[in-house]
Amino acid sequence: MKFYLTSSAFALAFIFQISQAFSTSYFVSPSGSGGACLEDSPCSLVTGLSRPQAGDEVVLLDGVYAEALIIRQGGTPDLPVTVKAANMWGAVVRVPDGTLGRVWASYVTVNGIRFDGVETGGKKGAIRVGAGDEAVLPEPVHDVTLEYLHIRQVRAAAISITSGEHDIVIRHCQIEGSGYREFWGEGFYLGNKSDPSKAVYNLDIYLNNVQGFTQNGLEAKKHSHHVKVHDNYFQNQVLWSVYGGDPNAGNEGTITLDGHSHEAYNNRLWNNECGIAAFVVEPEAGHKVYNNVVFGGVGRGDHAVRMKDWSKTWAPGQYPPSEVYNNTFFSLPSHAVGMLDPSILVVRNNIGLDLEGNLPAGETIAELFRDTATSDFRLAAGSQAIDRALSEPYSLTDIDAHAISGNFRDFGAFEFETSTAADALAVKPAKKRPPSAPTGLRAVEVQSED
Repeated sequence: MKFYLTSSAFALAFIFQISQAFSTSYFVSPSGSGGACLEDSPCSLVTGLSRPQAGDEVVLLDGVYAEALIIRQGGTPDLPVTVKAANMWGAVVRVPDGTLGRVWASYVTVNGIRFDGVETGGKKGAIRVGAGDEAVLPEPVHDVTLEYLHIRQVRAAAISITSGEHDIVIRHCQIEGSGYREFWGEGFYLGNKSDPSKAVYNLDIYLNNVQGFTQNGLEAKKHSHHVKVHDNYFQNQVLWSVYGGDPNAGNEGTITLDGHSHEAYNNRLWNNECGIAAFVVEPEAGHKVYNNVVFGGVGRGDHAVRMKDWSKTWAPGQYPPSEVYNNTFFSLPSHAVGMLDPSILVVRNNIGLDLEGNLPAGETIAELFRDTATSDFRLAAGSQAIDRALSEPYSLTDIDAHAISGNFRDFGAFEFETSTAADALAVKPAKKRPPSAPTGLRAVEVQSED
């Protein structure tokens, strides 16, 4: 069998080789100086960040950088600018009482850098994509990827996107501790609460591990739409008082969705102390919350799911009802659904919700599942959650991408399967490992001969 490159693939290969030949790597270090920006003669962070053109990269050598990382040079759709650590989390940006990171350019990838607030750094968001109220830019920032970052002990939110940005990917990031000095301690603070011209949209947030946050794990504000948050871990939410804040200050949800047309699915939430609910959902906004597992809640937790009934955002009929379905809730302070109007928020086919059309908490016992002691919430044989989802909405696949196996979809996040072997996740979130190396162009088979 012979393989040949098609003419289009050959052209792509040629373009790739040319772009690689003319791309440049600029090396920086905490003690760098001069203008060479070479690996054996690095320049300063500020100098290096002023150099890249489309397709170039800025490489941070190991060490602690006592100045903010501010990216002003962007790329093009085919040739983004990359700002990365030479070694995973070996480059540490640490600025007590100051700004840590800003992305003020489009077509940018930020990879493998640690941002350490040492409890006081990270004003107005440790990492902010876009201008916020700090800069005047010619257009909203777009087409940015944040990946394999480590953000720890920051004074306010960990990642903020609030001023019209769009087409942003956040993946494989580790967030440990946000809200040490300010009440707004979200893991992700997204959207604009007052200006519709600054709506944030088309965000894809996945395979992140978020822990030690205060106000919300993720909050999407009024002017935001089409945010997907999936396959993440949200754990160990705390009250602000744990970090020395006002002991009378509460917090909201673990995931709070305002705006419209968001999806939250395939996430795992545990050991969180939320004030209002695990999910706070704007009704009649076209949101979909499904295939999530929520367990081991602590503290107050007034509800498991709470319909946002204050300051309703959208006019009646502007968007379809929001939906919460096929989630599993186990061992929470409350399994109630709060302030529900079922005509604008549909809650159905869940395990562990005290609402008709769901399996109530009193029937959500450990024997329903494989092994709750090891957080294995797959359904056990004979579980009364099997084949129970008789009406819509229900998801066609479960949290592990298994299709419906019986006559009907099962209640909860998992579809019953007969195999007893544990299904390992293909990729665990936020493991400390470098991203996979590019595999190059794919050969296209156009002819075969014996």
